[in-house]
Amino acid sequence: FFFFNDTATTEIYTLSLHDALPIYICENGALVKYQGKTLSKTYMDRKTGLEIMEDIQKRDGCEVLLSGEETSYLVPKSREYLDHIKNFVGNNVTLVKDFSEVEEEFLKISVYEKRGIEYSSNYFHDKWGGSVKDTVSGACWMDFVALGVDKGSALQKIQNELKTTKDDTMCFGDSYNDLDMFKNSQYSYAMTSANSEIRAKAKYVTTTVESILYDVYQVLSR
Repeated sequence: FFFFNDTATTEIYTLSLHDALPIYICENGALVKYQGKTLSKTYMDRKTGLEIMEDIQKRDGCEVLLSGEETSYLVPKSREYLDHIKNFVGNNVTLVKDFSEVEEEFLKISVYEKRGIEYSSNYFHDKWGGSVKDTVSGACWMDFVALGVDKGSALQKIQNELKTTKDDTMCFGDSYNDLDMFKNSQYSYAMTSANSEIRAKAKYVTTTVESILYDVYQVLSR
């Protein structure tokens, strides 16, 4: 039995109560790591990625976050945004003068809009939705990854690696980028803080992850 807990940038896998073996689904499924090795890595087309980031930078009120394997790349418009990513989100940050300087391939591109991503989500979806997979991932965030990449397909890769199925999987999530993960989990939980559409897609709703895991602990300890 294993569970996935959405922690903003990763989901954490635990095999049993006695042996914690972490699996990380990162960047909306573009990167999957297990016991220190990479199970899968799916990059965006570099030319398309650069065009998306240029578009984001030109739009008023929007900032870019480019995700690599070990760091986030920024060309911040404001000091406030830099502080937000480093000190509130807690990302490892690398500053560059231009995103074309980044040598590694692009895993995920995110747009941040402080006033709310609803002001720009339709614009970006209409313009780029046919070239990449776009997902609203929070009140102020929208993510872009390669077509075919999502947390659900990443979860399937893990299930195949461990020779298990959705019937043995529990997951927790609170945003649109978790919906594909819900589909591949028998026990899908939305957080009560999620909006009504997210809650409706999950089989169950919970206020805290810990309360559900305590119940699981009680069952497995019998």
